[in-house]
Amino acid sequence: MIEPPASRPNPALLRLEFLPAHPMIAAYEDGKAQREQQLDAAIRAVDFTPLEKGDQAGFDASLRAAHQKFEARKPWMQQFTIRLVENSHIDMS
Repeated sequence: MIEPPASRPNPALLRLEFLPAHPMIAAYEDGKAQREQQLDAAIRAVDFTPLEKGDQAGFDASLRAAHQKFEARKPWMQQFTIRLVENSHIDMS
């Protein structure tokens, strides 16, 4: 696994914050449109074009901006608990 230095934002962690937000927002009608707009704005803030120019600092800045936009959703999302249940099948030979 490749991890960025601690001084840089981690795009994988930002992705993990974004992913559960969609189904959570979709499940609750009250304020749904506003929360969807805020999430979409955060996602759109991630700009890949600096990477095409070799501008890592520009890409990192876009990740920071996206995270900052997403922070507005955090208090609402923190009222929920997500539980994951895994299933495994092991063949014994």
